[in-house]
Amino acid sequence: MQVLQIFVKHPIAGQTKTRLAAGIGHPKALEAYRRLLQQMKDIALSLPTSIEVEIWYGNQVPQSDLWSESPFPRYLQSGKDLGERMRRSIQAAMERGAAQVILVGSDVPYVSAEILLEAFETLSEAEIVLGPSEDGGYYLVGMTRLHPEIFQGMTWSVEDVLDVTKQRLAETGTSWKEVETLHDLDTVEDLAGTFLEGIIEEDL
Repeated sequence: MQVLQIFVKHPIAGQTKTRLAAGIGHPKALEAYRRLLQQMKDIALSLPTSIEVEIWYGNQVPQSDLWSESPFPRYLQSGKDLGERMRRSIQAAMERGAAQVILVGSDVPYVSAEILLEAFETLSEAEIVLGPSEDGGYYLVGMTRLHPEIFQGMTWSVEDVLDVTKQRLAETGTSWKEVETLHDLDTVEDLAGTFLEGIIEEDL
């Protein structure tokens, strides 16, 4: 069984993409994230039905949103930091029988169905697949069995997350491969060249 887990947040004004909001204001930052979620939903719906998609919320599971109108089950993340939340969600899927689990963020403008499918294919050749981010982290991680060592005691949102992760994998003799390097949407500068670039000039 192949499982794709999408990490999302329920969009809440003033609490969504705050670094982006510092440059374009909270209403536009909120709208930008909503459009990213719609893009991710469209991608998820285009995937082969053999891939089971799960939506994992970092803040709350709303009664009704764009995901509630999809066939995908919705769950609430748990854990004291991002690493523990990722570990627990991946472990949950594996306990349900998943042979391959890929976890992807929802704020990556250039992510595509092709990249996700490539990531699943890569897991037939390596134990772990990583989708590097240009800021030094990763937007995607996938595995064929749980590797908690890459999540424990990690300092997140710093520029050496990917390097430290690969160092840990090398130390344990774990094979990994990478898919295309992309950038997350965190600041106004990250909008350039994306389908969201025009939101700066929009009247909302």
